[in-house]
Amino acid sequence: MRNCCGHDSPMTIEYSRAPEETIDLGNPLLYQEDLVQIARIVADECGDDFLIEFHDDRGAKAREPEGFSAYAGSNEVVALTRVTVSGHRGDLRIVVTLTPREAKINLTAPDNGLRGAAGQVKDICRLRSRPSFNRELAAMVTSGILIATVSIFVNVLDQGVVPLVAAGIAVGGALLGYMRAQKGRASELAGAKLINAPRSESPTHWENHRVVYISNTITGAITLVLGGVIGYFVNQIPGLGG
Repeated sequence: MRNCCGHDSPMTIEYSRAPEETIDLGNPLLYQEDLVQIARIVADECGDDFLIEFHDDRGAKAREPEGFSAYAGSNEVVALTRVTVSGHRGDLRIVVTLTPREAKINLTAPDNGLRGAAGQVKDICRLRSRPSFNRELAAMVTSGILIATVSIFVNVLDQGVVPLVAAGIAVGGALLGYMRAQKGRASELAGAKLINAPRSESPTHWENHRVVYISNTITGAITLVLGGVIGYFVNQIPGLGG
């Protein structure tokens, strides 16, 4: 393109959208003091243009970081399912999204100040990170159980129906229980877990999961007993006992 003097002039590119950045926050376990701290970081960076959204059936919102405490005082719900903390500064925007499926920060037209705030939020989530679900390890353990299953069946194959049936029920139950537990763990660790209560007042890990642990123990015991009972009755059938 030439200007009025006949010289080439640089072409100008126009953009209709501001640049955006996304930062993954992992799978943190955040208590009320952590949530308030994250909200304060966003509020300090964005001033009055700040908002907390709880995404409940009443559309609850707060415009101060202490809104988490106020929300806890007006609701019996302690575990939050979704929270967004957002702020604007001119054309710049920061949105912290925390759900069981994802935890992330979205930045629009960020400058150094906005990136610094995002870095502080990321540091909090990193300190509160839960152990990640290791799919490779789970696959290895599952493969090991399957190999053990084949080995057990080969060893008891020539010992009659009773050991075969008992081994099948016991090992099959153990495998199904393990796969079910790993599936639940993978889903649980996908995003953020939000507890809108002080850490000192929150239940321990055992108190939160004791029902699951007790249920798995009872299931395993029932599986072993059932395998023995079936084996006993099969052994009573003429021509089938070992």
